[in-house]
Amino acid sequence: RERFSDEYVASHMGVSPESVDIAYSSAAYTQVGSNKDFLAVREYAQSCDMRKAENYQYVTDRVDVISLMDWYICRSYVGDNDIANIRRCRSVEGDGKWHWMYFDVDWGFCWNDRNPISNILDRYGADNAFMRAILTNPDAQDTFLKRYAELMGTVLNEEYIIGYIDNLASQIDSEMPQDRTRWRSSYERWQEEVQKLRDYVKDGKRTKSVLNGLKNYFYLSDAQMEDYFGDLMQ
Repeated sequence: RERFSDEYVASHMGVSPESVDIAYSSAAYTQVGSNKDFLAVREYAQSCDMRKAENYQYVTDRVDVISLMDWYICRSYVGDNDIANIRRCRSVEGDGKWHWMYFDVDWGFCWNDRNPISNILDRYGADNAFMRAILTNPDAQDTFLKRYAELMGTVLNEEYIIGYIDNLASQIDSEMPQDRTRWRSSYERWQEEVQKLRDYVKDGKRTKSVLNGLKNYFYLSDAQMEDYFGDLMQ
């Protein structure tokens, strides 16, 4: 896979590597450039009332909120709660806003018995506090729920995900007997592990878990659930 570097960001954003900042979740570390601007935005969001339109606008002028929401949506859907491994980037030659990079999902597709939303948003950490502050804004919460519904209707659903798993597995299937012999395992064990990925979403299991998690976390009524996720509740 491609490495998340200044060259990677530059090639995808159409900017120069010198204009790129890549920051970690911790305030103490940056991969490239500076984290100072984001830390100021994060502190602002946590210290100001995000329910006020002008305060929320201040944040959205500096942060790609859809990118941030997509990160939390995808992370919660796959159930990966390793929220320490965060990368975010921006370029002063681009829109100047911070964008989130989907990095390190080793713990994904493992747990389906927890509230997918609170399992991430309620965890300790400055970035989670930042996201919770943003979601106090009614427009932000509405956007988040609509975006969740949109992604669950396209790429975060059983049919799409199982098809993607099948496609990836078929590409390496012929190599796996030799690979598993080399690493003292078995082809059958590999097949079982791939099936676990399918089972995570099979028969609407993950859809039901996520919808219940959203309803409980945001205290949504049945009518609101129907408005946001009606097509997914059939």
